[in-house]
Amino acid sequence: MGYMGFGMQRWITTYKPKPWFGRRKRPGSEFSAEFSDREFTETFHLEKNSLENLRKKKPTKKYLNTLRSRMKKEDRKKMILASIIIFLIVLLFVVAIIYIENKFDLF
Repeated sequence: MGYMGFGMQRWITTYKPKPWFGRRKRPGSEFSAEFSDREFTETFHLEKNSLENLRKKKPTKKYLNTLRSRMKKEDRKKMILASIIIFLIVLLFVVAIIYIENKFDLF
């Protein structure tokens, strides 16, 4: 027996599609009655998350310097792009005025 490929397996060819606007059973939904009378934290033994350690951490100077240099590069790129766009808009406006002046002899 050789390689049959993924699409040739019987469970794939007999698979029925999901009904329109329907949804399949969520995994674990058959056990929802067991958890309904208990708290979620009691069931899974979870503690409340705290960000105290994250607030205490301070970034290093090296990291701050690299971050500042990246931000300056991004700002330079944005300023160059903005100035090019403004220049093209002004140029288009001037060309449009010249075209209208020649076409209709208004000025």
